[in-house]
Amino acid sequence: MTESPQIAEYMKIRRYVLSLALKNSEKSVQIPTTVELSRKFGVSRQTVGKAMKELTRDGYIIGKPGIGSFTNPKRIEGTQTSCQHKIPTIGIVVSDGMLIHLDEYHAKNLSSVLKIVPEMPAYVRLLNLSSSNPEIILKDLENEQLDGLIWIGPRSSHAPVIQELVSRRFPLVVNTVYSFEDANTVEFDFEQAGYECARLLIGEKKTGIVFLGDTPPWNIPAAGIRRAFREAGIPLNEKLFLPRNGEMLNQFRSLLHFGFPVDAVYNPIFLYTEIRDILDEMSSDCSLIASQLAAAHDPAFHGIILSLDFDSLAREEMRILRSLLTNPESSPETIRIPISCSVQKPKNRRFLVKNWIYRMLLLFPLLGFGAEGATAKIGGLCFRFDDNQTVQKWNDMAEVFRKYDSRFCMSIISHWIHDPAFSAMLRQREQEGHEIMDHTAIHSVFMLLARTPEERKKFESCPVFDHWTGNKAHFRGIPDKTKFSKPIRGVFHGKLVTDLPAGLEKELKRTTCLYIPSTKKAYLYSLQGKELRLRSFWNEDNVDFPEREELEFRLLPKLGGFLASDELLRLQAEVSQENFKRAGVRPPVTWIQPGGYEPVLTADNLRSDLSQFCPEGL
Repeated sequence: MTESPQIAEYMKIRRYVLSLALKNSEKSVQIPTTVELSRKFGVSRQTVGKAMKELTRDGYIIGKPGIGSFTNPKRIEGTQTSCQHKIPTIGIVVSDGMLIHLDEYHAKNLSSVLKIVPEMPAYVRLLNLSSSNPEIILKDLENEQLDGLIWIGPRSSHAPVIQELVSRRFPLVVNTVYSFEDANTVEFDFEQAGYECARLLIGEKKTGIVFLGDTPPWNIPAAGIRRAFREAGIPLNEKLFLPRNGEMLNQFRSLLHFGFPVDAVYNPIFLYTEIRDILDEMSSDCSLIASQLAAAHDPAFHGIILSLDFDSLAREEMRILRSLLTNPESSPETIRIPISCSVQKPKNRRFLVKNWIYRMLLLFPLLGFGAEGATAKIGGLCFRFDDNQTVQKWNDMAEVFRKYDSRFCMSIISHWIHDPAFSAMLRQREQEGHEIMDHTAIHSVFMLLARTPEERKKFESCPVFDHWTGNKAHFRGIPDKTKFSKPIRGVFHGKLVTDLPAGLEKELKRTTCLYIPSTKKAYLYSLQGKELRLRSFWNEDNVDFPEREELEFRLLPKLGGFLASDELLRLQAEVSQENFKRAGVRPPVTWIQPGGYEPVLTADNLRSDLSQFCPEGL
């Protein structure tokens, strides 16, 4: 909740007078007149009069008729220590000084400052700024009568204020990733942290790093990552470094969806839960790079933890302030606090085990088909090697199996076959006796990519065709009505569903899919507080209900809530089979369905819809 302008200005006047009294605690000094204070703070005389009346009542000022108002040193003596005149007052501003609440990063940062800076010794004062205008900010700071200032996370727009304070030799320390000329700066060394993380990943042979926010100032760690790869002589896939824009999360989803080799995600911008939800949604198990603040909330976290030492940050700020208070002419310092990086294996492997078991169960109905020419499946050790691998990694895997005279099954997204190097690798694997399996054309039952006008016409003729996005065709899923939840009503407007009945939190968290029977449309959603934020059935950020409308909807399980029509399955099979034939590879006889919200199919589904494309038997 924000303060009203009258209350905010009233408190500024009160703090101004109290600061004046504190700095002159051994003597009584005259306070500016009501007219002067009115001009100084840009408020009405009534607001000044209210503040003066309260201060007089509390005994901090004494009115002398015909002369004016004066501070009362005896009142100050009764509320402060005997040596208060020797103790500096340090102001603290967080971000733009107008935050309504603090996130965990800023809260931990501020907490360390509040714990350590008083050890100078010093009084600390949390400041709220009333404007983003540099002149008003400077005026507000002047009126606070501070001895020094720590500014946690100022924005680039605050450069004029910081430069003016520096030019006045005012004791100031900024905690920021921005560069402010001649200012004393304390910051975490995110560039070196990026370097250390990259070295750890390279040591694990993980080179597919997605960096979310390759735009200043968020991309400081990216420079360290690039440096580590240069030193190691390993090429870095710059296409995985996404600039900060409104489509960045969609671009990240697309990388996962189309099978780009992603080993780790460095996320300096978004909430950790946003990225974790996307990885779960796309059934991706890549490593995350996150601070200890984020990792602490996820018992299944695995990846690299960045340990941020906020106490060390605050101690350096205190040291510099103490030096500036003694010698304002001190040369400016830029201190970078090291960030330790450590690899953490998941404490709770439930997610990994469930994901592994689920994928294996999808394959079990197919194992007994015994089609001639397929690789024999026998009991033994089974493990997962992600399908989104490079040609070199498939070659490396083949070399491992060659040493032990063994064969493996490759789950392939057939659209990649259009790459000549990939096609050549598949033909080589086939000659070596490994089995190639169909994992759909683009890792989705409900989408296909058209390469020719003829394919566009063919896709549009499918009864469940819905729309195009570029050359990507989107097909509707058929809701499994036997899995419908009880009817739920909510108000749909824009991208949101609001006014939901109470007591649904647990049910809403069990899935991410809903279906509106009256419009026959399905949506994915994320639960945000007491609201649902909608995305399209195909995970597009294009939902928009122009008018507020109360609708009845049903929830469906994330796994198996939607089925694919016979026509769509046959179309998928036809496209994949053509892709494999075009590459000179024998058409697969084993089909691996994608995870996520994709349909869970039975052996009967596959025999009836796909067997026509496998003359050797499915």
